[in-house]
Amino acid sequence: MVARLAILKGSQNVSAFATKCGIAQPMMDRYLKGENTPSGEKIIQICIKNSCSADWLLGLSDVRSNSNSCSTDKNLSHENGMKKQVRYFKQKAEKAVEQATAFLKTVEEIEQGL
Repeated sequence: MVARLAILKGSQNVSAFATKCGIAQPMMDRYLKGENTPSGEKIIQICIKNSCSADWLLGLSDVRSNSNSCSTDKNLSHENGMKKQVRYFKQKAEKAVEQATAFLKTVEEIEQGL
């Protein structure tokens, strides 16, 4: 996720990027250094503010934009669209956390067997 955050940050300084995302600059700096991992809520926030999918940010997809995003659904009000998008990102973030937890467990089992 660090590399994807760096792509979103682009040439902005950390302070400007953090402000855009609504995250404290020291915490964003730790995210960008890989010292901390954003919570599911923060992942959603980053994705919404940068118009990218949680799948892309988490490295689960090479497609940056979210074609399933409700922001493209002309029949929904903006508020309902945002609620749908937040639910979508939350589900994706929860799935990514589950996958990462399973992967970590596997690595720990392998490590114990060495």
